Amino acid sequence: MSGGLREYPSLTALRGFAALWVLVYHAWVEAGPRLMLVPLGFTDLDITSAFSMGWIGVDIFFSLSAFLLALPFVSAAREGRDQPRLRDYFQRRVLRIMPAYYVQLALVLGFVWWAEDRLAIAPSAIAAHLVLWLNMGPQPVPPLVGVWWTLPIEFGYYLLLPFLVPLLTPKRCIWLVLSAIIITVAYRYGMFQYAVGKGASVGEKVVLLEQLPGHLDQFVLGSVAAVWIASRPDYGRSLDAGRARSLTIIGVAIVILMMALLHWNVMAYWEGHPLLFCFHLIVSIGVTAFIIGACSDQHPDLRLLRWRPMVFLGTISYSIYLWHQLIIQWLGKQDWIALPTPYTLPMLLLIGGALTLVAAWLSWRLIEAPCLRWGRSAFRGDGKVGSG
Repeated sequence: MSGGLREYPSLTALRGFAALWVLVYHAWVEAGPRLMLVPLGFTDLDITSAFSMGWIGVDIFFSLSAFLLALPFVSAAREGRDQPRLRDYFQRRVLRIMPAYYVQLALVLGFVWWAEDRLAIAPSAIAAHLVLWLNMGPQPVPPLVGVWWTLPIEFGYYLLLPFLVPLLTPKRCIWLVLSAIIITVAYRYGMFQYAVGKGASVGEKVVLLEQLPGHLDQFVLGSVAAVWIASRPDYGRSLDAGRARSLTIIGVAIVILMMALLHWNVMAYWEGHPLLFCFHLIVSIGVTAFIIGACSDQHPDLRLLRWRPMVFLGTISYSIYLWHQLIIQWLGKQDWIALPTPYTLPMLLLIGGALTLVAAWLSWRLIEAPCLRWGRSAFRGDGKVGSG
């Protein structure tokens, strides 16, 4: 294990930011989508995109996860060490996401059985949930909890990564990126044409397009960023402040620009607008630039991401992601939530955020952390970096 391959606190905190951003989006949806305007003198500043596009947090998760998981493999190649054992890799991946997910699945099914004396879904759908066969195939099984739709995509990348490792070299990266872009755009375009031909609704288009092939470019970009970081002295931590600052600013600017473009063209997006085929790709270019810059310990502007509460949020981010939607949707059905103000968003964010943090901390403390500790003691690890 190289002494340079350690955890990046800024990237851990970035996961926490992504999870909270998704929470903000679902709270905005539950409260009732509306324009979010901030008075500025004689005009209003439209910040709706900051709420309506919180799902970009998922794009951050995908690129960041790819970066963190690819890094131990490419660093081993760089230093001439043995590659991580695939058995250990897959066991850690299962322990990372499945226990907390299974506990939540059991609690949701148990609650519905207790409250309504019935199964929440058919036994065949329960089986599909157990193996993460969600939103796939000719008869897709919708996830019982909305946010679970990303888990099969994430796990699909876990299965794909070992096959990508031989291609994660400086000479092959450009061809890997180009191939991934072609596959992703072709897949999204083909699925869109198929959806149009069958008269699919927007929801059906989402199911068809938002599968692993429709996000392959994001995972590959994150993986290739790991190749670049592994080639740097001290794994990018010594990257000078000026370059790191430029990368993070460029990354944020790209994401904001894409948010503005989508905000202006939101009504045409699912009708075949060009953004439908390249939005996630370009956003991930910005996210990847930010990730590279955030690896630097020389970047003084990222003190907030190294702040211990933010790192803590990143540590429990997976459970934040799992639990927040259920909690917010439950709060949205309570009559008292509208008592302080008719628009429930502030209360959903305040109370829903607090309850989510409590649930996430309990999930982390009682399920995730013990499973991860057991995994580290049972199998020889590659270090904390691959914990995305």
